Amino acid sequence: MQLTTPAITATTAETARCLLLEEWLGKYFKPVLDLAGNDLIRQQEWKGYREAGLSRVVGGSRQRIPPADIHFTDGPFPHPRPGVIIRMTWLSPITTYRKTHTFAGRQQEMIHQKFAWMFWVRANFDRSRDAHAASKTSAELLYKLFSNPASWRPLIRKGIYKICPDKPKFVANGADYEMRLVVVEAHVRYAAVSEV
Repeated sequence: MQLTTPAITATTAETARCLLLEEWLGKYFKPVLDLAGNDLIRQQEWKGYREAGLSRVVGGSRQRIPPADIHFTDGPFPHPRPGVIIRMTWLSPITTYRKTHTFAGRQQEMIHQKFAWMFWVRANFDRSRDAHAASKTSAELLYKLFSNPASWRPLIRKGIYKICPDKPKFVANGADYEMRLVVVEAHVRYAAVSEV
């Protein structure tokens, strides 16, 4: 799998992380909305909704990945409607350090940052058992994707490495929704900008 988003640089460290992740996850999760905000899938029950997803190899076995709206912004979840919404937020770099590496006989100072992504997985369905199944399945698939180094190899090529997810945690539920959290720690590496 190739990613078209450019690699992380000193000037694009914040935005490139999100763009790379959005492109990578888009290879696995089929969107629920088109760019104009129109529903692409009109399924009320989890079984039919899940069948509308993509079939991909995750964690060594072929799995049906349900459609999901993936958002990379802070703020409240959009108006609840049937389906799965994954909201990604991130913590500022936890640690930052500089290290000199040698590439093809030349030395280059690299910046390394450790940070964390938080994926809030919310499922809204008419029945609570469908919401439970949808949130659990979607959160577990996210965990499997981030747990499998072969699946995130394209991210390594762009500067994101040492990806380490925590198991999904239950957050909240109600009559027609359920929410889970998947926290993923990772490192980024990019060349330091030379000071003039």
